[in-house]
Amino acid sequence: MRTVKRSLFCLVHSIVILLCALSCSKHLLQEVPVEDPLKSNEHDVVRIIAHKGFWRSDQSQLATNSIAALRSANEYNLWGCEFDVQITADSIPIVYHDDNIEGVKFATNALSSFSIFRLPNGEEIPTLDSYLFAVPEDGDLVLVIELKPQSTKDMNNLLVDKSLDLLSQHDLLSKDKIVFISFSSEICERLANRLPGFTIQALFSNKSLAEVKSMGLSGIDYYQDILLGNPSIINEAHNMELDVNVWTVNNQSDMQSLICSGVDYITTDEPLLLRSLMIDTCQ
Repeated sequence: MRTVKRSLFCLVHSIVILLCALSCSKHLLQEVPVEDPLKSNEHDVVRIIAHKGFWRSDQSQLATNSIAALRSANEYNLWGCEFDVQITADSIPIVYHDDNIEGVKFATNALSSFSIFRLPNGEEIPTLDSYLFAVPEDGDLVLVIELKPQSTKDMNNLLVDKSLDLLSQHDLLSKDKIVFISFSSEICERLANRLPGFTIQALFSNKSLAEVKSMGLSGIDYYQDILLGNPSIINEAHNMELDVNVWTVNNQSDMQSLICSGVDYITTDEPLLLRSLMIDTCQ
């Protein structure tokens, strides 16, 4: 059914080119009524993943990797919410993109060192424990967890093991609730060994697709320019039964090209623009 929808999308869009960015922008920073079609995933021909959560909503106030951005992704019925996980010197997984805050590094400082910092919306920097505690029970939102590479193999292993322990404690360690991504082949291999059959995607592109497959991974998650420049990779991956994710796609024409090239997931900072594109094309 998803393939049929994608074919229809591409056929209609080639005839009718619609300017959906303007109509979408009206919804990005204002309250949207419950019945608004942007809260429906009916026309999603690819899986929409909110990059660092849906951080451009009213509730999130531009705070990436925030609990508000997590909740906003669920409110808009997006397929997935991507977020980043680091680990502190006292072995506490924490949700943050960079390896430091204002020069204070996670790897060399205890969790207590970060209590003074706040996200743009006033939230504390969430630990993975507090973030998972806030995962909405309603809806089918999938958590797309990027485990950030650490300085040593032991630290990579610790990040994996601590994260899996917390997911298990929150009853979220399930194939239909979790996707793992990482730039670290060590992290991906450890995940594949511990969680056979789970969705684990390689962010790194320095290994062949055959190598990715042999590692026990389920797919790739490549930077958009790689796939836009060489879309044959998508078919090659599918022929090897590897899923294809792509990041971070924020331009309407790039979204269109990648959908028609057959990607399975699109990770974006502009989830409503992507959804508007698919809604308007299917009408």
